[in-house]
Amino acid sequence: MKQYLPISLLLVLTLSIAFTGAFFIASVSAEIIYDSSIVFNNTKDANGNFFLGSFYLINVTGATEHGPYTLNSTGGYSLSGIGNGTTYRLKFYWQGTEVHQTEDFTTSTNPETVNIVGPYTLSRFVGAIDGSSVSFFIMNATGVSLISVEYSDKVLRATVNASSGAISVVKVFHGADLVPPTKVFIGGEDVTAYSVAEEAELGKYPQCWYYDSANRVVVLKGIHSSSLTYEVQFKPAAWTPPPWLPNLPQTITIFNTAIPILLLALLVLAVIVIVGGAFILVSARH
Repeated sequence: MKQYLPISLLLVLTLSIAFTGAFFIASVSAEIIYDSSIVFNNTKDANGNFFLGSFYLINVTGATEHGPYTLNSTGGYSLSGIGNGTTYRLKFYWQGTEVHQTEDFTTSTNPETVNIVGPYTLSRFVGAIDGSSVSFFIMNATGVSLISVEYSDKVLRATVNASSGAISVVKVFHGADLVPPTKVFIGGEDVTAYSVAEEAELGKYPQCWYYDSANRVVVLKGIHSSSLTYEVQFKPAAWTPPPWLPNLPQTITIFNTAIPILLLALLVLAVIVIVGGAFILVSARH
């Protein structure tokens, strides 16, 4: 007599086999192969110049960060060991400050694929302004746009636009060839005296600034009525004499060599007189 397994047991076995197979397939498909690459070219700043700073590669899928990498003179880079079907993003930095972050992008699922991304434009950053060591960056991600920026005779002027009442925060980077800021103007107002001890204190005054001497970065905050011009001067302060010092005529001392010679002659004459007198006195006694 044939014996059959209960229908409930057959159902359990069938579901177990199906679940195990599905788990095995999912495990195999979830394994990421890192045999592809990412290439991006022509990363430029807001003035259309090649960005020559550094960047990090963020593996969004794997929650890892790789870098920093330094861009070459063409503004391009190639990264190997990239995962297939993996989501990444790029972060660009200048003198320790993040100046741009790309949207997330996902690589091809095909193996050994060259994934070309970009080109990227850093719309809020301008580097090496007019060939100098000075660069400019708008920190506000939205609502603030760059109108113009120029650098001449150790003075940076940058004009940004925002709606009335809006606050803009900008950064000015400079090289080791320049001294710390000597004068700062925001919207034509001299705010040199309104400096704060750290960036977190920018809310202390309506318009003020902070200087990060370690990274040579000036951070400025201003309030808009429309467009607003930031001006930073890197000119060494000129020395002027204090007003309370009298304007005395210059005193010149001249050493008269005739005086010591005359004294020496008188001294020799006196010795002769004394010796002669003594000789005469002794002769007279004999």
